[in-house]
Amino acid sequence: MGYKKAEIFSFQFSLFVCLAGRLGKLLDRSLKILVDQWRLAWVVMRRRPDFVLISSYSEYLSPLWIWPHWILARLFGVTYVANLHDPVRDFQVGPKWWHELSVKMAYWPISIGIVHQRLPKPSPVPRHVKVVEAPVGVYDLQESPENTAEIRAGWGIPDGGLAFLAFGYIRDNKNLDLVIRALAEFPQVHLIVMGKAQSQKDKPVEFYRKLAQELALSERVKFFDTFVPDEKLASYFAAADVVVLTYDKSFHSQSGVLNVAARARRPVLASAGESPLKDCVEKFRLGVFVEPDNIRAITEGMKMVASDQWRVTSGEPDWEGYEAFASWDENVAKILEAVEVVKKLTPVEYASHSEG
Repeated sequence: MGYKKAEIFSFQFSLFVCLAGRLGKLLDRSLKILVDQWRLAWVVMRRRPDFVLISSYSEYLSPLWIWPHWILARLFGVTYVANLHDPVRDFQVGPKWWHELSVKMAYWPISIGIVHQRLPKPSPVPRHVKVVEAPVGVYDLQESPENTAEIRAGWGIPDGGLAFLAFGYIRDNKNLDLVIRALAEFPQVHLIVMGKAQSQKDKPVEFYRKLAQELALSERVKFFDTFVPDEKLASYFAAADVVVLTYDKSFHSQSGVLNVAARARRPVLASAGESPLKDCVEKFRLGVFVEPDNIRAITEGMKMVASDQWRVTSGEPDWEGYEAFASWDENVAKILEAVEVVKKLTPVEYASHSEG
């Protein structure tokens, strides 16, 4: 089946620039959401695409913009596909009743939802949405002239030392405090933390810095909270020996950092609940997966991944197999397959599908 050419847009403006502070920014952001959504509806109505792929599901202000999309889906048969990065919408904006109404209405026009995790039961996604589980695509790392030896020297990694890299937003559910405590038993291991606290609900970087000081590990735990441009990712991951992904048991998703590590051919020390992350690390032997929230398990995992013992136990990592599984071609194939299924539904079947 052939598909019409895609159209991508994002409208930038600032109407309330005259209002300084938080109010002006809030009004600008709200207006941008409304204009973007109504403009998208106009583009869909004018071009009549085979399907609409929404890069990220968002419920913000949906009662004010969902109507044209709902009409296009129900009356004109437009198939809406949405990437559901976070189906559990526990981040509340505004009163609870408005949050719940917004989440519910934002799903109205969506026929297919793409997820990168195992959904809890009962599912947070409405029954009328066909859920497709697809892997996060492996990233193409840009080449960088950075010298990895110089990077390691800047990190303070001595000859014979090992660099464990924790990359991305710092969140409580990444168990960095357990990783820092485990370092005490491995004098050759250094932890490089690159990222900022994701929200005010999460422990700040200072918490982990003080913990390292209390454990006399300041020389082996370094923090970098500056923005890392894409062109430097390849060099930083190449300079590391191991990538740390020690999520707690509440994590049931996939990790984008795993895909950067896989492209850079760097093993991971990982933990999580039942999840695609666990499945991929174990199936393709991408490193060591340990029990979540367990300091002894992390310590044993660190011991294994810091030596060749993990390769002896698990076997050589199947980098190529993982890249084939988590390719963008695989993602696209799953989406198109789901679109074909939905489009073949008869009007009666579609009505039943839409009503759940």
